[in-house]
This record gives sequence, structure tokens and C-alpha cells, in this order.
Amino acid sequence: MTAASRQLILGTAGHIDHGKTALIRALTGTDTDRLPEEKKRGMTIDIGFAQLAVDGFDLGIVDVPGHERLVRNMLAGATGNDLALLVVAADDSVMPQTREHHEILKLLGVGHGVIAVTKCDLVEEELIELVEQDVCELVEGSFLQAAPIVRCSIQDGRGVDRLRSVIADACRAVAAPPGQDVLRLAVDRSFSPTGQGTVITGSVASGALREGDRVEVLPEGTAARVRGLQSHGRAADEVRRGQRAAVGLTGVHHREIGRGDVLATPGFLRSSRLLTASVTVLESCPQPLRHRQRVRLHLGAGQVVAILALLEGNTVAPGDEGLAQLYLAAPVAAVSGQALVIRSLSPARTIGGGRIVEPVARRIARRNIDAQRDRLGDAASDDAGRRVDASVSAYGLDSWSDMDLCRDAGVDPGTAARVRDELIERERIVRISAPGARHVHRDTVAAWRHRIAGALDSFHTSQPRKLAMSPKALADAVHLGGREEVLAALLDRIGDDVVVDGHGVAIRGRGPQVSDTEQALLDGVVARLRDARFSPPSGADLAGALSTTEKQLRPLLELAAARGELRHLGGGVYLHADVERELRQSVRSALSCSAGMTVSDIRQLLGTTRRFALPICQYLDQVGLTRRHGNVRTLATPPGSAANGTSS
Repeated sequence: MTAASRQLILGTAGHIDHGKTALIRALTGTDTDRLPEEKKRGMTIDIGFAQLAVDGFDLGIVDVPGHERLVRNMLAGATGNDLALLVVAADDSVMPQTREHHEILKLLGVGHGVIAVTKCDLVEEELIELVEQDVCELVEGSFLQAAPIVRCSIQDGRGVDRLRSVIADACRAVAAPPGQDVLRLAVDRSFSPTGQGTVITGSVASGALREGDRVEVLPEGTAARVRGLQSHGRAADEVRRGQRAAVGLTGVHHREIGRGDVLATPGFLRSSRLLTASVTVLESCPQPLRHRQRVRLHLGAGQVVAILALLEGNTVAPGDEGLAQLYLAAPVAAVSGQALVIRSLSPARTIGGGRIVEPVARRIARRNIDAQRDRLGDAASDDAGRRVDASVSAYGLDSWSDMDLCRDAGVDPGTAARVRDELIERERIVRISAPGARHVHRDTVAAWRHRIAGALDSFHTSQPRKLAMSPKALADAVHLGGREEVLAALLDRIGDDVVVDGHGVAIRGRGPQVSDTEQALLDGVVARLRDARFSPPSGADLAGALSTTEKQLRPLLELAAARGELRHLGGGVYLHADVERELRQSVRSALSCSAGMTVSDIRQLLGTTRRFALPICQYLDQVGLTRRHGNVRTLATPPGSAANGTSS
């Protein structure tokens, strides 16, 4: 491999015993069957690897097993392939795994490839032509429709050199992927060579890896460090997207890593048991995909059982596409746009595939799909700006970073930063002053404005005598309990619609609703409490004097206190606001000239009875005017201090 070589991954595909491994050996000189059982049985059981340099390209070849019981291993090897080599034996023609492997390659989004017809030394020319016709029918309308068909034989060497040439042509047709500096490597093997610690192998799906780099092993989230790199048996300073790699790791035992795990830049990926995906059912599937059907999900090099919840309708017919959420038996780490394959549990067969729309999803209720449809459409769009916009909307009030955008919108860090700034400039993303100062989507603010307004409207309707709703009660009502700081930040953004003051939160223009009769009662209550000064009548006394009931009077007392006309001392004791101010001034003046006062002293000062003097003294302690020392009270704030003379 030269410094200018471009790295790509080529994967084989085809039925068992059609000569895939022998053909790779003829092309590269490498026997990809590494297991003793494979050599003994002459059958590929697990994925194998080789290298092929052709005309400025350095190909990592992944050879896969063709047996129907080993399709899971084929899928592990097919992940991340840039192009495919479909192998069909001339003495067998198209067989079941030929068809299934071809379907899998289409589902995984492989866009280029070549076709080899092997064992051409065993049959006549006419039969080879028939086999080629079968192959053409198989690949019609697929990415291999225009692929060259090369007749090969490893016995006499025919076609091998031409196959190298057409592989080079196919490589030139593969578009260079967008640059992405964030590492993602799908692990397909983990082992521990004697004296070398943990080693994993896999295909680099994005980014680059260098010796000394710190990485994260997902889905467990284990931290590790790279202590050495190899590519196709040779030491390497760096491996990049499109290369096969063997990675020596420190900080993690090889038994803690398995096929299906992912190495990633720390903070890039997140494990999730719930994915949102766009799924397509194969036309060849004998029955539709059903809502709540249990399936086997193949993602990257791994597999996991999942329950597939359709978001629209109860079935997806063969050949059709639909949105679904996948509830997984174990967590996985994925990125937006990543290809997936779905197989039935029994009988085990490939039934469909698709693309990840949300790699870290929240549950979407089917009854709410109409409200989510536009956002999900944007999340699955080919436009990076729309995907970033949809991702920010999905975060709601949660904080996020540019690295989260890389994962959830499938973009590189540069694109994430550029699009984020554009959305802020267009005010699609707005800043709220919540803890940590975060950015949220304007649709999120609008949705919370609607929710908060609804809660306040319900409050005003059900509590017509109340001035405002307390922030804590409002937070509980909109399910932000314990996050009052976030609520305050939202209220600051939607301040034109609501009033926030010392009384609490209220809809602007909405207030207590009282009838003329109730207002007359309220005026009578306020007047009597003003006249009573420091010996206020009880609720029962007021009710009797005003020819009403305590039950009718209680909300009016609370309303007058909320308006600031009365002060509630606790229990059933209220003072007129002017009387309460006089109380503070009288007690402060008296205490500033004495070493302390007892309840009896304060009672005599105010000209009241012990029945009222005791709650008055307790109220003064509560508001911080006095401090109790046994039976004596002193000023809580000494005379002459900065706070002296203030009132609350």
C-alpha cells in the first residue's frame, strides 16, 4: 500500500461451496479460512480477511460464510462494505443464499460491485451462458444490474487477472465519503494473543485511530487506550475509514468486548435500548411485517432480539416501507443513517431492513404520530440541516453538544458546528438561562408555552379567587417538578404571555373573579380588621357580623392576603396590612431601647390580649424581626446595621 492508496472494504457474497474463499486465495494469496474446523471441513464458518492492492486502491477483503445457518456471521462481515463481490458457481447457478446475500447487500446500502461466475472449467459454454442469464435476472434493478460478470476458474486461472481489473474499475466508481473525524469501528473479533493483552479487529466505519488514542467501548461505555495498531498483519501508525484494523487495547479485558461492540471517540456514541427506524419489507417476504412482532435485528457486526412497534398501521406489506420503533433486549450503540437488517426468529430468514432515524430514541405514542411525522421526516432527510434541526427538536429541554449532533444527525463535527450556528442565527434555536445556559429548539419553547398556558388556564378556572399559581405548583402541573430553574428560564422566554411576580405566575390579564356581593363582603372584612387593630376578630366572628359562613369567607381572606391588603399571621389570625406595618415599627422601636421584651411586654405595648400577643410574637420571629431567647425576644438585626429598618 502506498501513501496515496485509497482504502475500501470489499465483501464477498454467495451460496455455500460456490468458491468464494478459493477465489479470494487466487486473487490475494491469502487463505481466509483461519479456523481448524474450517480447514478440516473445507467450509467457511466465520468471517475471514485478506488484502488486495489494485491500481491505487488498497482493499480490505471480508470473506463471509455461505451456509444458511451462518447468515448471522455473513451479516457481521458485510457491515461497512463499500463494494461487493457476488460469487455464483457455474455448476450450481443461483441458489437460496445467493438470493439472500444479494438482498442483504441491498438492504445494507452497498452501491457498487462485480460478479464472478466460478468453476467455469467444470461445465460447457452453453451452461455458463444460462447461469449468467439467471444472475442477470437476480440483479435486475439492483446496484449490480450493470456490474460486469467475469468467468473464473481457480484450476486453470482463467478470469482472475480480469477480475482484478474490473474490481479496480468498480473501486473508481465508489464516491469518496464525506470526511468525519469522529471514530466509529465495528468490532467483529476480540482475543488475547499470548503476551499481547487485548486485541480486537474490525472495520473502521468513520474517523481515524492512532496509537495512544483514548477510546470508548460501547455499549458498556468502558474507557480504554490504544497501545498498538496493525492493518493486514503489518504495524501501522494510523488506521482510517475504509480499513481493516487490529487494535491493541489497554484498560479492558478481551472478555469484556465481543462481536457487535463498537470502538468510538469518547462522548460520541450513546447506548440505547430504543431506536426509531425507517424499515422496508422485502418483496420476497411471504407475509407482512406485523406491529409488535419479535424480530432479530442485525446492526453493525452485532445482533439483538427486538420488538418492532409500527408507528402507523398494524402491518407493512412486502415491498412497502414504514416507520417503527425497535425495543431491544440489550442496548446497542448506533448513528443516524446506519443500515440495519431484520430477520424473523423462526424460521430464520431475512425479511427486511432499513435505516436508523433516531439512534437514541424516546418512546413515540402511536396516537401522537401526527405531531411527530414532520420531525421524523426531517430526521430521515438527505439534507444535513434538516437532520440537525430535527435532532435539536428531539432533545426538548435536555442539554446537547455538537458531538451529540454528529451521532443523532449523522454529520461530521464541522457540519454540526456550521449548521448549529445557522439555526441560532435564524432563531430556530434559542438560548434559555437554565442551569448551564442551554440552547433549545424554538418549537420546544412553543410547546412548553402551550403547556404552561394550559396549566395556568386550568388554575385560573378552578381557583377563581387566587391571584397566581406558585412556581412549584406550576412545575408539578407541567411535569417539571424538581426543575423549577428550568421552568423559570422558560417563563423568562415567554414573559409576554404570563406575569411572574412575588405572588407567583399568572396569565396576563387574568386575575381573581369576584361578584359584587363577594366584593362587598371583602370590603367589610378589610374594614373590620383595620378597625380591630391588634385584636382581630376570628373567622367565625367576621362571618357572623357579615351574615355569611366561614366557608364562604375563607377564600376571600386568602385573596385579600394575596393582594397585600391583609397579613396572615398563621392559623386563623389576620391583621390589616397597615396595622401589620405599625406592629413592626412599634416593636422595633421598643426593642431598640431595651435589652429584650417578653410576650407580656409586647402584649402591653400593643394593648391586646395574650390570645393575640402569642401568635403576633411567633409571626415576628418567623419574618425575622425578632429572635427568641427563652422567654425574652430581642431584635434579630441589631440597631444600626444595614438591614435595620427594612420590612418584608
